[in-house]
Amino acid sequence: MAPSSRSILWFRRDLRLSDHPALLAAVDSAAHVLPVFVLDPRLLDADSPRSQRLLASLKALSRDTRDALVVRKGDPVDVIPRLAEQVGAHQVHVSRETTPYGRRRDEKVEKALADRGCELVATGTPYAVGPGRIVNRSGSPYKVFTPFSRAWHQHGRPAPAARPKRIAWLRDEVRSDPLPTVPRMEAGEAAALKRWETFLHDGLTAYDRERDRPDLDTTSRLSAPLKYGEIHPRTMLADISAHSAGRSRAATAYVTELIWREFYADVLWHNPRSAWHDLRPELSELPYDSGAETDRLVEAWREGRTGYPLVDAGMRQLLEEGWMHNRVRMITASFLTK
Repeated sequence: MAPSSRSILWFRRDLRLSDHPALLAAVDSAAHVLPVFVLDPRLLDADSPRSQRLLASLKALSRDTRDALVVRKGDPVDVIPRLAEQVGAHQVHVSRETTPYGRRRDEKVEKALADRGCELVATGTPYAVGPGRIVNRSGSPYKVFTPFSRAWHQHGRPAPAARPKRIAWLRDEVRSDPLPTVPRMEAGEAAALKRWETFLHDGLTAYDRERDRPDLDTTSRLSAPLKYGEIHPRTMLADISAHSAGRSRAATAYVTELIWREFYADVLWHNPRSAWHDLRPELSELPYDSGAETDRLVEAWREGRTGYPLVDAGMRQLLEEGWMHNRVRMITASFLTK
């Protein structure tokens, strides 16, 4: 490592500093690291609960980096190469992207960086076992959860990555676009770890009995922190293994929910079209409702005006908070599709 070398850590779905292999790689590769997040206009609607939650997480990450985080608005294909050239970085470090859009974007960014003599380095993923790694004996991906789950357990996973003891952030040389003002809300790595610790202490042992009760606030509520990478599932799995109830039925039920998340990421990795099309071709022959009346009914569903109390309560909670209980998610989705 050259003493004056610089690298960029491009945050995406990994808004934390602990258990972050790409951060470790960036720190090991250079004397100073520029932390960057790109607000892609195609993915941002400042008034939506989802975007407000993301912005709140970015504010927390900025505090965690001692205000070194550089936020830029624009297309990453343009923004990242320009920043690399501006600071003289020879490497841009990322967590490997696994979604269809993210993979296409990263291919374009990698080419744009290569044209300027810079390298895109991908280390780790948002999952305990990276999508695409688990296949059956014939080398084909799994399409059914139960055999995937067995193979996932047999595959094993790395231990959580250590948090760097020291990070020399590159600061004061690059301007950051101001973040829009957002309401105060629970967000960021510290909040995610605190919520997780509370669940381990108060909620894990009853999870198998109470997880299907929307009237009880007893789930971990970590879907948003996992989505934005404020906590890594590897950290959670390690904590469950070390828990006194780590082999209990309740713990097994919780781990199974994490494996479902990994399964669908794996399905999407192997079948990018499944984001918007049926995974099984024969299902594409099913009739779908359409027309003005269908549009009216779908809009009523979106706004929580179906007349079915549980469905409407769930959809209104989603509109207000950007979150709903796992059981209610299944009910509202089934109501729409069936």
